Amino acid sequence: MPESPIASVVIPVRNGADVLHLELAALAVQQTDYPFEVVVADNGSTDATRTVAESWGDRLNLRVIDASGPASVSTGRNAGGLAARGRYVMFCDADDEVEPGWVQAMVDGLQTADIVSGKLQFGKVNTPEVVEWYGYADSTGLPTALDHREYAMGGNMGIHADLFAELGGFDETYRGGQEEVDFCWRALERGATIGFAPDAVLNYRLRKSYKGLRRQFYRYGWNYAKLYATWRDHGIERNSLKAEIRNWLILASRIPGLNTENKRGRWVKNVAWGIGRIRGSIHFRVRCPL
Repeated sequence: MPESPIASVVIPVRNGADVLHLELAALAVQQTDYPFEVVVADNGSTDATRTVAESWGDRLNLRVIDASGPASVSTGRNAGGLAARGRYVMFCDADDEVEPGWVQAMVDGLQTADIVSGKLQFGKVNTPEVVEWYGYADSTGLPTALDHREYAMGGNMGIHADLFAELGGFDETYRGGQEEVDFCWRALERGATIGFAPDAVLNYRLRKSYKGLRRQFYRYGWNYAKLYATWRDHGIERNSLKAEIRNWLILASRIPGLNTENKRGRWVKNVAWGIGRIRGSIHFRVRCPL
């Protein structure tokens, strides 16, 4: 592998020894014209994460760096981004799996945009039941938050290294979601552009238990309130209190019909999101939109 890669793939990980090999295996078979390195940012793992990562050193241009500190995906991404030697920095997560053309499509997309996000697909690494819990479909474009602006998914993102440094990385006070929204919106405020690279396909792994689903969406809701508190003065509209009450009444009315695992999973997701959003709103002294 060359000493000066064009691209750096950063994988933030904390205690991911049981899944990291899947992402590294996917990166080892990339079909690309661009030389790239892999930077595994170890966010304080206490399992065999480092050993697993280093075992791929003969198949990848790979480094493991110390990203210890607060338990946060942003801590890992920031440490990895600072350590990256490539002109372009890409982020993917340890428990996901990129398709063989991912690196090529990411770098190609960065020729015309400052930040790019790729396509998320769910059917390859999740059961149909779990996908139905989430109600997700394969992405066909950039997502939008707070009905305000588009953003790039943090676990499937590419960016010019100089812009990443200029932005100062991700805000590490976001713990468990929405950090990529804040990051991208700060970039947009500076005049950066965000593009969608449909051939940069990543297989996104979902939580398989009610407990994991509940914890994930509670954090998403909490951080959604934090995001609103940060950006509410930028013309973001808020739902009426009547719409808020109606939403909770609808969720309550569905309780008697939760007679299948799929219905229960989707209900748990929505309730956890709502509770997290309300508790976050109380904490940040705002009334976050639905």
